[in-house]
Amino acid sequence: MMAGVFDLELHDAENDKNDESSDDAIEVDEQSLSVEPNINSILELQDVEKIQLSEDTVNPNQEKTGPKDFELLKVLGKGGYGKVFQVRKLTGKDGGRIFAMKVLKKVQYFFSLPFQHPQKFLQ
Repeated sequence: MMAGVFDLELHDAENDKNDESSDDAIEVDEQSLSVEPNINSILELQDVEKIQLSEDTVNPNQEKTGPKDFELLKVLGKGGYGKVFQVRKLTGKDGGRIFAMKVLKKVQYFFSLPFQHPQKFLQ
């Protein structure tokens, strides 16, 4: 079984520099930028329903998926934080479908997070 194939639209780097109407460009004026929303004011609205997060409320009636539910097909890429594998799901309603699975090196990721010296917080 082969994963879906799709077309890539490639641009010349030189043409992109001169192209003012890039698909990736979005013009935003400073007035349309807003401050981060105040979570407390949002929670006070009448339309808001508060739900306690638990295993039952986040994904109700959904099967648990683990490494045993996938067949590793090949390595798609390697990086400083881990590997990306092409996998086939073996179980469940999407069994047989091809996915990309990113496997992180947990210890390396934890220690590479930016560190703030405690004294900066005491000032």
